[in-house]
Amino acid sequence: MADATIIKAAIKSSVISSKLMYADWTIGITSNIAARKTQKETPLWFRFWEADSLAVAQEVKQFFIEEFPANIPEKMGSDEGWELDDSRTIYVYIF
Repeated sequence: MADATIIKAAIKSSVISSKLMYADWTIGITSNIAARKTQKETPLWFRFWEADSLAVAQEVKQFFIEEFPANIPEKMGSDEGWELDDSRTIYVYIF
């Protein structure tokens, strides 16, 4: 599991290595990563991280859709409402 700082750094690294813009990515959170990946038809650049908690996952998602990068048109899109069960492991994913 990882805290918000670690996940944010990992996401930034993934985006940079992809050579795509942040706006080309979508970010979401789920407690069922296998189902979510299948629902998205296993995109080539699908990446995910195990968050310490739902609050951490929400913080990371909020950061990339509202705060980073500073230029509004470059922010990530948001994938909404996918199986959030706080009693299970929570994942942050991008694709």
